[in-house]
Amino acid sequence: MAYGMFLDNSYQAVFDVGRSNPEEFFYQADGGELNYYFIYGPSPKEVIQGYASLVGRYPLPPLWALGYQQCRYSYRNEQRIRSITAKFRKYNIPCDVIYFDIHYMDDYKVFTFNHKRFPDPKGLISDLEKQGFKAVVIVDPGVKIEPGYFVYDQGMEKDYFVRDKDGGYFTAQVWPKDVYFPDFLKPEVREWWGELHKFYLDLGVDGIWNDMNEPAGWVKDIRPLPDLMIPSGTPAWLEMVHGDKDNPEPHAKIHNVYALLEADATYNGLKKLNPEQRPFMISRAGYPGLQRFSSVWTGDNTANWYQVKMTLSMLLNLNISGIVMSGADIGGFLGTPGSEMYARWIQQGVFYPLSRTHTAIYHKSQDPFSFGKEVREISKSAIELRYQLLPYTYSYFKLANDTGLPIMRAMLLEFPKDEKTYSISDQFFWGEWILVAPVVEKNAKNRKIYLPAGKWYKWQNPEQIEGGKEILEPVDLSTLPILVKAGAIIPLAPVMNYTWEKPWAPLELEFYPGEEKSCFNLYEDDGTSFKYLEGESLSTIYCQEPIISGYLITKQEGKGNYQPRARELALKIWGTENPSQVELLTNGNQEKLVYQYDSEKRVLALKLKDQVKGFQIKVSYKK
Repeated sequence: MAYGMFLDNSYQAVFDVGRSNPEEFFYQADGGELNYYFIYGPSPKEVIQGYASLVGRYPLPPLWALGYQQCRYSYRNEQRIRSITAKFRKYNIPCDVIYFDIHYMDDYKVFTFNHKRFPDPKGLISDLEKQGFKAVVIVDPGVKIEPGYFVYDQGMEKDYFVRDKDGGYFTAQVWPKDVYFPDFLKPEVREWWGELHKFYLDLGVDGIWNDMNEPAGWVKDIRPLPDLMIPSGTPAWLEMVHGDKDNPEPHAKIHNVYALLEADATYNGLKKLNPEQRPFMISRAGYPGLQRFSSVWTGDNTANWYQVKMTLSMLLNLNISGIVMSGADIGGFLGTPGSEMYARWIQQGVFYPLSRTHTAIYHKSQDPFSFGKEVREISKSAIELRYQLLPYTYSYFKLANDTGLPIMRAMLLEFPKDEKTYSISDQFFWGEWILVAPVVEKNAKNRKIYLPAGKWYKWQNPEQIEGGKEILEPVDLSTLPILVKAGAIIPLAPVMNYTWEKPWAPLELEFYPGEEKSCFNLYEDDGTSFKYLEGESLSTIYCQEPIISGYLITKQEGKGNYQPRARELALKIWGTENPSQVELLTNGNQEKLVYQYDSEKRVLALKLKDQVKGFQIKVSYKK
């Protein structure tokens, strides 16, 4: 039996889960009420769904957010941005998003652009769009104290900044030196902050990256180089007070929800300003409910092998906790990975819900083509696989929007009765059917993989493996071990340089036969708008099942008003015999299909024109 507990208290808290006493769960908070919810499963998936019904679910993201994303602190001028994006297209390595870190700003002031470094930001972003890149800019909450700066002037005029206990405005230092912080507890401040994003949307910016939003800052800093800051001292955060001046709330209560309130302001501001487009956000901090607005990344990690492995535990826990769009800095933010480490990290990173490489200032370049030809080709292959899996992945993000269930799943979610899965954190499921076991050890020659009971296939391989045991898989640097649960139906798109470069045509469907009937619900829409809420979407259920002397594939009639472009279906059935015939059954009509059979790979391939209406394909074998 599985159950969950949600302790809804925003004060600083301590959780002791059996450390002091193995038989006790201990919790304490520095203030506030003891509000908790008991969520009965009885399965782990039902616990997650129950929790999501309380705190909310992640909105369906724009399709481009599921592509690969490239970032660094900082691509500090237009030339650097153009150079890095040109390399992706030169080497045909898929990428959808390029980030602008703090150096795009004028003196680190939010809602500004430095026109010496970026003379024509609107023209640049327009050019990037034409090349298939979306632009995401960083926005910190700290507002520079500078009379004449419009954000500061507006905030002062309307009393929109956080005060201290003495009645003045709370001051700390961040990148622009002395700053004030917006008081997001006030609804009118959230409204104002959201409206300020018109500055970015007018330039063509596509997404917002909220950083330093715990909030974070320091007392003073030393700047030995123009772009290098060495901070020191911790601001007296508990001197902050929020909300109504005559009846303020202490920062001890608001600290953990500050980023949630900022995300609320930003998301709803973007949606109001551009109601035809789904907003995309990424946040460093948050509180339960953040998933209603934003994705999350795990913050400033380090390039070492311990964190290559630890990242998987962090992300699996985030996904169990409702943060279904989460990721970590591929390659590590601090320090420089070697070529082997970066190759291993990007192999697992293409299976992060949020897949982004990021590194710090004054570090070497960190991207798929900075570690030599071998790693470039490994990176290309891994990223291309992410793009091929878009139909599968996008369908699971719709499921996450409907239910709260993540696509990146701890083993125990799929096999809750198998106690061996409870402590496994270095392999995971991508959806229900794909098991990913990335290599997380240096100089590895083999990879141990635990397969729960049942039958399994290696990725795009006819060989069946009996589960309920651990296997040892030989690996070299190019190896990313992927297994598929028998019964899987995996939809695949063509390889593309960015998610909207071409339609999912032909749509490939890979079948891995099992012993029972199994189905997959393919979800499609325009990938950008909210029209799916009005029925402009298409859900199509594909099923497979063994029958006497044969195998049956069924496509149910699609539900919804979205119509994909005309396309071909390319079906592959792995691990099958050479059939005696293959028949297509539609509307009472029956016709034989031409097919190809590869006896060496034991794969059956056939093609037919796609249609919204349903059909059956009967594969017959010699008795």
